[in-house]
Amino acid sequence: MVHYLLALEILASLLGIAYILLIAQKKISAWPVGILSCAIFAVVCFAEDLKSQGIIQVINMCMGVYAWIKWNKKVDAVKSIPLVSLGSLLLFPLLYFISDALFPSFSWTKHLDQIALIYSVVASYLTLRVIKENWHLWILINGITALSTGVNGLYFYSCLSFIYLGVSIYGIISWKTE
Repeated sequence: MVHYLLALEILASLLGIAYILLIAQKKISAWPVGILSCAIFAVVCFAEDLKSQGIIQVINMCMGVYAWIKWNKKVDAVKSIPLVSLGSLLLFPLLYFISDALFPSFSWTKHLDQIALIYSVVASYLTLRVIKENWHLWILINGITALSTGVNGLYFYSCLSFIYLGVSIYGIISWKTE
């Protein structure tokens, strides 16, 4: 990895930690921090040929802008839709099978990245709508991301994903339904 990419990965990781801690506390200031982290990670991911992860970051940037605008108006009360978590777990093997059928030449990590992409869109939407089960999806996404980025040599990103996974557990506790 080129040294400037490593520096960008570290910076994005630090911003990412700040973002998830702020979002777990439902702070509006989380969104600009998260947008910047995602922008930097997008550059790193595309430079390292992790297209799905790069696309996830671009989508998260766009969702972050929308959420920042929405949360500036009013942060909604936490809602709960328990079937989201169960449905996500049941859908996971099917999504992997579909990805493998559509893209048989892809490595297993690229299939996982595609699933993380799909789940990230859903989880981002749930986060901006203040639905508690977003954290369950983020645990799954962060586990996938930690694995796939670690295997592909993005060790700081992988460590950040493990930290995100832990903070997602904190988020579940913090976002009690009101």
